[in-house]
Amino acid sequence: MRKHVILIIILGISLLGCEDALKQKVKSWLDISDGRVVELENKVNTLEKECNNLNTEIFKLRLDKQEGREISLDTSELGKFQLLHTDVGDFLISLNDVKPYLNGHKLFLLIGNPFNADFKNIKLKASWAPCEGEGEDFKFKQKETSFIEPLKRGTWNKVQLILVPSQPKDLCFLYLSMDTEGCIISLYTK
Repeated sequence: MRKHVILIIILGISLLGCEDALKQKVKSWLDISDGRVVELENKVNTLEKECNNLNTEIFKLRLDKQEGREISLDTSELGKFQLLHTDVGDFLISLNDVKPYLNGHKLFLLIGNPFNADFKNIKLKASWAPCEGEGEDFKFKQKETSFIEPLKRGTWNKVQLILVPSQPKDLCFLYLSMDTEGCIISLYTK
C-alpha cells in the first residue's frame, strides 16, 4: 500500500510539472495567436482602405463616363449649342425657342446629327425645377418623350418638346439627356 501512495505522490508531482509546462505551451500558443490576430486585423484594415480607394476610383470613372450625358439648357440664352454624349456618339443640341403651351411650355430644339446615319427611336428625357423653393416646391419634374421620326444624317433636326405642367419660374433648372435605339445606314451604289 505504501508503494501505491508513493507512486501516487510521484505521479502527482510529475503532473504538477506537466501542468506548468502545459500552461507555458498554452500561453505561447495564445501569444502567437494574439500576434496573428493583430496581424490579420492590420491586413483587414489595409484591405478595407484599398477597397474604399477602389470604390472611389470606380465612382470617379462612372462620373467621367456620365459627364456630358446630361446637359443644362439656359432658357435665357437661346441659340447656343452644346455637345450631348450618348451610347452611339455625340450630338449637338440647341434650344432655339421656348413658348407657353397649354398649362406648360413647348421647347423648340435643334438636334445636330453629325453622323452619316439616321438614328431612330429617339428618347429625350427632360428634368426641370424652379430657381427658388423648398421641399415640394423645389422638386424636379421629369418627362421622357419618344420620337418616331428619325434624326436625319448630317443636318440639324427640328424637335419640339412639351413640358407640362410648368410655369415660367419652373424652367430655371432645365436638363436634357437622350438615348437612341438604333441607326439606319444607307449604302449608295453607282
